[in-house]
Amino acid sequence: AGRLEFAEQLVQAMVDLESRDAAGQTALAIAASHRHWEALDLLLREGCRVDGASGALAMAAMQRLARPGPSRSGEEAERAAEMLRRLVERHQRAPAARLEDYFERLAAGEIVHGTQPRRYEVKDGVLRLRGGGLEVSARVLILDKSASAFDVCFAPLAPGAFASVVSAGVADVSRCDLCSEQQLIDRNVPLAAPVAVPRGQLAASGPDKSFSVKRPGAGPLAAQLPLIARAPPPGGLRAESVTSCCRESIGGVDLVVDGIRVGETNSPAPPS
Repeated sequence: AGRLEFAEQLVQAMVDLESRDAAGQTALAIAASHRHWEALDLLLREGCRVDGASGALAMAAMQRLARPGPSRSGEEAERAAEMLRRLVERHQRAPAARLEDYFERLAAGEIVHGTQPRRYEVKDGVLRLRGGGLEVSARVLILDKSASAFDVCFAPLAPGAFASVVSAGVADVSRCDLCSEQQLIDRNVPLAAPVAVPRGQLAASGPDKSFSVKRPGAGPLAAQLPLIARAPPPGGLRAESVTSCCRESIGGVDLVVDGIRVGETNSPAPPS
């Protein structure tokens, strides 16, 4: 329990979970090597990275424990096998280091489920900064969907405009002072929307280091035209798992989209 409480304190204090001790090991590698199951579970849920030598050490520890032997029970081997699956999944889909990186992936059409930076939590279509007042729409607004690569910045919004972006997924960003994630935090901006601009079309504007979009046209008329950015329509997925013989509901079946595990089917409710 003490180890779990210590890990919870690290998470709540937003300590860098990739920090290493004198031996070069992260908290994840230490938890895996010493079978601290609850702490390992917490670190994975909080977005701890699994790449690098420390991640390899954690996966190797789970591989050893997943093999039944005289020194461990079948239950422990099953637990280690499940942790190994989660470690491999996290290794393949590491959390984004920056909010810009997260939304660049989304604008490119990648599945970003569960890869937001660990300092953010996703709820009700919004990314909320843990311990801060910033809320960012989870829908990325794209200026030109035909572009092959994007740079992402953020448009500070008033409450009404922010609610419209979250629900309708469209905004005119021609009058917005676009900025970076760090600028949002430094300026105590409460609400913002991510804007994906075709690479090469962002320009610095003013002494505050905000950004503006380079207009495709020239002249005073082009400067007066709106810049409409739209979010791709949200997708949905509903899945259930049943037996092939009698169509009985079963749970715990992995949901995999484009080779990426995005969850599992719900277990059926117990009979009343």
